Amino acid sequence: MHKVYPASSAEILHLEEARPQVSSVNPFVNDSLLKPTSAYEVFKYVVLGATLMPARLTLTIWMLVWVYVIARLGTLFLSREVRMGQRPLSTARRRFLYPVRLIARLMLFVWGYHWVSTTGKPAGRDEAPVITANHVTFVDILWMFYAFGASPVGKAELLTTPVIGPVATAVQTIFVDRSRGKSRSETLEAIKSRALQPGWPQVLLFPEGTTTN
Repeated sequence: MHKVYPASSAEILHLEEARPQVSSVNPFVNDSLLKPTSAYEVFKYVVLGATLMPARLTLTIWMLVWVYVIARLGTLFLSREVRMGQRPLSTARRRFLYPVRLIARLMLFVWGYHWVSTTGKPAGRDEAPVITANHVTFVDILWMFYAFGASPVGKAELLTTPVIGPVATAVQTIFVDRSRGKSRSETLEAIKSRALQPGWPQVLLFPEGTTTN
C-alpha cells in the first residue's frame, strides 16, 4: 500500500516554475500593421497613405476591369457541363484566359511585392495535382494563381461577388456551400475527380478555409 504525502510549498513552487508557459500570441493574426512602432512608421503611414495609396487603388481598379472583361469574354457560350465544373476548359479558352495570371502578378507588383523569393521549382500537375497553402491575406491567392494557374476551392458566395464571380467561374473554382452539409462531401469528390482525371488544372486548397481563422 502506497502512502501519499502532501507536497511542500517549495515542491509546489518548483512545479509551477517548471510548467511550460502558454503563449498568448495568436500565430494566425497579424496586427503589426495596425500598431506603428516609431515616429518614422507613423510618418510613412501618413505620407504614403496620402500619395501612394490613391495611385495603387486607381491601378488596381483598372486591372480588375481588365480581369473582368477577359473573364467574361473567356467564358462566353460555355456549355453547362463546363460551367458546372464537370468538364475542364478547352485549351483555346485557357490560353485566352492566361493574361489573368499575368495581371495577378502585376497587381502584386503594384502593391509593393516587387520580388518574391522562392526556393525550388513549382511542381507540375502530374506530380502535385492538389496544392495546399496558407491563407492569411489576398496576396496568397494572387501569388498561387500566378505561379500555378490552379483552380481554388472557395466559398459559394464568391459567385455573387461583383467582378470576382465571373473570374472565379473562369478559373473553374470548386465552390463550397457552407450552409449545406452535403456540399462538403460533394467538394471532396470534385477534388478527387479533378486530381485523377487529365485535362484539369491543379487544385488549390487552403486548409485554413478563410483569412479570419
